[in-house]
Amino acid sequence: VDRARASLPRSSVRSQCCTILSVWLLASPVCTGRIEAAAAASYWVAAQERMASIVLHMARAIRELGLRGAITKMYSQGEIKFGTLVGVDKMGNRYYENTEYTFGQHRWVEYKDIHNYDASMIPPEWHGWIHHTYDEPPTVATTLPEFQKTAENVHTPYDHHVG
Repeated sequence: VDRARASLPRSSVRSQCCTILSVWLLASPVCTGRIEAAAAASYWVAAQERMASIVLHMARAIRELGLRGAITKMYSQGEIKFGTLVGVDKMGNRYYENTEYTFGQHRWVEYKDIHNYDASMIPPEWHGWIHHTYDEPPTVATTLPEFQKTAENVHTPYDHHVG
């Protein structure tokens, strides 16, 4: 561990994070001696950058949502995502999109009732958008085709009988 620390460039952020990471990564390949010194240094730098990005992400969440809002979002979703509000459905669920996230994770819903939610609480029009069946969200006005009646006052579903 000391050899890996000595090979790192000293900066205020990296030296502070190195102490935290050394406790956090005790079982890492660096500490068990399975990686050479050059690879160990790059491993520590990558770990420090991940830790710094997590800290910056949490700082942004606290700044934008407040401490209580950040904790509530972590509790309800298990993660904190930032995106553009696309729309709200009739039940009060809020739908977001951020195309910088990977495909399949860039559209999500925040349920109105964070304690009693279920996937069936998504209406069909929003279900199609969130599962990429539709590109446009249901907030964009779309016109439905007009259907023509095939028969008048007939008690069968067909207007003719063949056979």
